[in-house]
Amino acid sequence: LTSAVINTTLAEVSTTEGTGTTPTRPSGTTVAQATTTEGPDASPLLPTQSSTGSISPLLDDTDTIMLVKRQVPLDCVLYRYGSFSLALDIVQGIESAEILQAVPSSEGDAFELTVSCQGGLPKEACMDISSPGCQPPAQRLCQSVPPSPDCQLVLHQVLKGGSGTYCLNVSLADANSLAVASTQLVVPGQDGGLGQAPLLVGILLVLVAVVLASLIHRHRLKKQGSVSQMPHGSTH
Repeated sequence: LTSAVINTTLAEVSTTEGTGTTPTRPSGTTVAQATTTEGPDASPLLPTQSSTGSISPLLDDTDTIMLVKRQVPLDCVLYRYGSFSLALDIVQGIESAEILQAVPSSEGDAFELTVSCQGGLPKEACMDISSPGCQPPAQRLCQSVPPSPDCQLVLHQVLKGGSGTYCLNVSLADANSLAVASTQLVVPGQDGGLGQAPLLVGILLVLVAVVLASLIHRHRLKKQGSVSQMPHGSTH
């Protein structure tokens, strides 16, 4: 009885011919052990125990390729060896923002804000407007900024809190950066004229009274003068 091992299978065959055992161990990664007995009642070759592992073909006259993973340093310095190509995009962000002018508008509680920036052009402008007296923000308003060669824009907004002192935070942002500027805006009260109206009316009434008193006094003086100039008649 002969046994053969194909490719990478490691087999150990025991042949019983009365006495003696003939082992055969080719190279490989899978080990199988089989036992056969010669005789009139001989059974076919059956495996009794096997253990399997990874089977990989042997590379003859070829280089082995290994993939090595390295931890990237915290200071973001990468070392690469060999030839490679790289596309690097440098994006200029918004460096700073400045409020040039903040003036109340002639439309009641509205105001106009002139803002400029340095660096990149913003895509969006947002305003955080406090309540009167610089209390916590009551409203946040955002609007898109149209593209322009110069980073200068005028923001027009209506205040809903009436007169008072407002704190404004203006933020200019794009996809990569953000710049913030702050200012205070004083909105005069619309009731200022109404508060002065009673005073003006009182002054006007006093002037009218003085004029009337002077006219009455003058009229009395004229009447007394005319009476004194009349000739005295004789009585019969």
